[in-house]
Amino acid sequence: MTLECVQVPDGWEDVNSSASVYRTSRGLMSRGTWVAMTATESVTFVIQEGFSTTKTSSTKVSQEYNLSYEITEGVKFEGASESSTLAASFKLGIEQDTSESMTKDISVQVTLTCTAGSEAAGVGLW
Repeated sequence: MTLECVQVPDGWEDVNSSASVYRTSRGLMSRGTWVAMTATESVTFVIQEGFSTTKTSSTKVSQEYNLSYEITEGVKFEGASESSTLAASFKLGIEQDTSESMTKDISVQVTLTCTAGSEAAGVGLW
């Protein structure tokens, strides 16, 4: 991106303190206004433009396993009986939680230095 210094006649600020310029080329729109900032020798402006965007996604997965068993044994003899039971269980759970974040930052920094010519009273910012 190239900016240029433009010499304006004396008294420009007096008659154009509220002037606005619109640019709509290349499908973009920008608006410029006159800023009362002048210097007699030179002035340096730094303009930064761009954008920053962030995208975040999250995934959660769960699994669970269950195992159980029961064993019964016993004896019956002549009307008498005896038995016993053995039982056990096992449970396992796994959970995975994943988060991902991405940031994109696109910016351009433009430096412009304007130096007053010999016939100019000073320089200013548009």
